[in-house]
Amino acid sequence: MDGEHRGSRTEYIHWIQDVPDQKHIVAQYCRYAGEVKTGANVKQMVNRALQFAKSAPQGPVYLCGAREIMEADIGPYRLKQEDWEPVRLGGLAESGVARIGNCRRRLRRSLGPDAVQAQGRRGRVPRRRRPVEAAHAHVITAALRTGDAAAKLQAADGREHAGRVQAEHKQLLASIQDKAEPRPDGSFGTGHLCRTLKSLCPEDTIYAVEAVTNASFVHDNIQPTFPGSWINCGGGGLGWSGGAALGIKLATEAESPPGRGKFVVQIVGDGTYLFSVPGSVYWISKRYNIPVLTIVLDNKGNHG
Repeated sequence: MDGEHRGSRTEYIHWIQDVPDQKHIVAQYCRYAGEVKTGANVKQMVNRALQFAKSAPQGPVYLCGAREIMEADIGPYRLKQEDWEPVRLGGLAESGVARIGNCRRRLRRSLGPDAVQAQGRRGRVPRRRRPVEAAHAHVITAALRTGDAAAKLQAADGREHAGRVQAEHKQLLASIQDKAEPRPDGSFGTGHLCRTLKSLCPEDTIYAVEAVTNASFVHDNIQPTFPGSWINCGGGGLGWSGGAALGIKLATEAESPPGRGKFVVQIVGDGTYLFSVPGSVYWISKRYNIPVLTIVLDNKGNHG
């Protein structure tokens, strides 16, 4: 979270797109699904997944791993790939019989026939170790003593804090407005565009915002105050805003007299705009008469 490991989160999207159990999304459609939790056995994990994929009935498998695990250093090691063949149903395969025979012959040469027979009779049963008992937790409590003098001091501090917050907020608004001004050459950024947009749109406009890295600039200058007028997505799913804007518009029409639905604006980044499959969005918009305004923020990146 704070860069403790190489591969730690570096962008805000890494928090809101974090999936508690990623493999479970596709596990129901796979022969095998697992998570690599250490690089020390990554070869075994991959081989195990391939065993499932190649064993009848064959099917897809899924492995995932956190960035920290994928970035970790591990020492080189090798596996016997012949130990990871596909699993066969029924009796022991001929290759397995041959392998057991080879192992027995090698063991007999190393230890002698008597040792092999004795080991086969005795066998080995691993003992279970008793779990280590956890230490008892201690609860520490502290008593807070307050008097009339302390209460008055706290109230005075509260008033001072409120005044300081109001002054800082006023400075912040002034700074936002200053940064939204057009440049000397007439060009402008997201701030000026959104500030102008707000001045031209109805006061109760609903904004479907998928501005991604520009979302903070959009919010700073739209400064929504009506409940429900700002709709954003807190997780993954880039491309949601196109279809969502149409759904929002339909919902406002259903809750209002005919033709009196609210004005809906989709604000979307240029790359995310392509994710929304705009051809389908506007075909549906035209076919079912669902008017929305789309603002595409172009950061002049290469999306070819």
